[in-house]
Amino acid sequence: MTTRTTELASQLVAIPSYVSPTQNEKEIIEFLAQYTKEKLPQLTITEAPVKEGDRSNLYMTGSKQPRIVFVGHVDTVQPSDGWRTDPLTPTIVGDRLYGLGSADMKGSIASLLIALQTVDARLINEVAVLLY
Repeated sequence: MTTRTTELASQLVAIPSYVSPTQNEKEIIEFLAQYTKEKLPQLTITEAPVKEGDRSNLYMTGSKQPRIVFVGHVDTVQPSDGWRTDPLTPTIVGDRLYGLGSADMKGSIASLLIALQTVDARLINEVAVLLY
């Protein structure tokens, strides 16, 4: 079974977002900013650079003072041994998605962004999202 949430979570899992000397969250922040511009154009998107390197935080706001702020991280742990599948290749077995970050924030971020696409316009104007 594939849903919009599963499809988005799979896209996020496929983007490496662990921090190492050769890897960081830049690509996933850029993907999420572009996705939000396309799917949630009523939100204002701000990328805020992080001082420690080539990274940014992503802040999305409606047109009014937020009544609720959703906060989540986009980084994952570094891939390690012990996986039965490639941790950076989204794999669906039955009704479960496997991959680095799928059960942590990448699945949650996908769920949030899909849910926000169904929210009444009057409510989304009072929402803010911080992804760091």
